[in-house]
Amino acid sequence: MARHITHTTVGPHYEFGQKIAAARRRAGLSQERLADRVGLTRRYVISIENGSHVPRPERMAAINEALGTSIEASSSDDTEEDALAALIRRQIEKTVDARLSAKLAEAAA
Repeated sequence: MARHITHTTVGPHYEFGQKIAAARRRAGLSQERLADRVGLTRRYVISIENGSHVPRPERMAAINEALGTSIEASSSDDTEEDALAALIRRQIEKTVDARLSAKLAEAAA
């Protein structure tokens, strides 16, 4: 029996991303539809919503227009400390995922 592991990375700007996600849902838009409206990829919208990225001001303006909101991205979110913490978090997640996958493969054998 094959097991499927779903892993979602949460970035340092998660709360901001969740505001965008909530506004998108209130507007009745899928991630793909929002991406189409503002000229982004669905993958980039996902990365905003999970807090991995904060859009540049011009992109944020387009997102706000598409959603009918006025959510602001704080420039204090983009600190060097946040970037370093995100990098460390991703490395830890990769290590944990690799070890978990190895254990599952071992158990399946």
